[in-house]
Amino acid sequence: MKSLSIIICTHNRNELLAHCLSSIEKTDYQQFFDIIVVNNAAKNLEIDLSKFSDLTVIHERNVGLSYARNAGLQKSDSKWLLFLDDDAKLKMGSLQEIFGMINQDDFDMFTGIWTEWFVNTPPKWLPHSTGNYILKGEHKIREIRDDYVSGGIMIINRQKLLEIGGFPTHLGMTGNKVAYGDETWVENEFKKRGWSVGINPYIVIEHLVGEHKYKLRWHLEAQYAKGRDTYAIHGGNKISIFLGLIVRVLFGWIKPLVKLCIRKKFYIQNFIIDYIGSVLYKWGAITS
Repeated sequence: MKSLSIIICTHNRNELLAHCLSSIEKTDYQQFFDIIVVNNAAKNLEIDLSKFSDLTVIHERNVGLSYARNAGLQKSDSKWLLFLDDDAKLKMGSLQEIFGMINQDDFDMFTGIWTEWFVNTPPKWLPHSTGNYILKGEHKIREIRDDYVSGGIMIINRQKLLEIGGFPTHLGMTGNKVAYGDETWVENEFKKRGWSVGINPYIVIEHLVGEHKYKLRWHLEAQYAKGRDTYAIHGGNKISIFLGLIVRVLFGWIKPLVKLCIRKKFYIQNFIIDYIGSVLYKWGAITS
């Protein structure tokens, strides 16, 4: 039995998967982990198995990231699981940090951060936060507090994840649908049970900013989806949310307009994301 299983869920992205696997193939730690690639209803999956001492491919017919992650959970017999996105590249030294935290056993679930990776030049208005994890707390290993678990890089105690039933299949990405919340739900369930959740900013992935995020429409859809899925997890008073929506509609344009007037690198697209996006976030919560 290995101490860690690296679970990579993929759906018709062979080239990106190859980059992901390449980022972990040259390491001194291969004897301590196995790799489980979950083929989530993908076609013509191509993997060079010769580069890894212990790699398994399994198939999950139900389309959806939570279904795929749960399939990897059921397949693994390791104590710890590392869920890694197929469009992510694990940066040098991150596995060393992960094994250090596993050996200390201070946290039941922990995450790292991500930085931007582009295939083609992005538009000048693309928000920095689209491709980078923005820390709210101190840049050190600690309890997560006001930060959040990144679905692109999260390490979880397998037995405890099984105890809460795995990832919720009614939340999260499904095919091309913009959706969120599955890893947040797991994070909240761990906290409810008094289990420790941490963050290590020295665990880093380069996460692809796909070209679909170069479109303004995606950012607006994402804000709506975040509002919808946040309400699905946390709930809330719909009357209060509706009043918040009215405030956003009437006054939410003021701060973005000031930014548009005084900042050189704040564009009309950023104004629309900040203003219309904030309105759609509230609308998503109301209509969920």
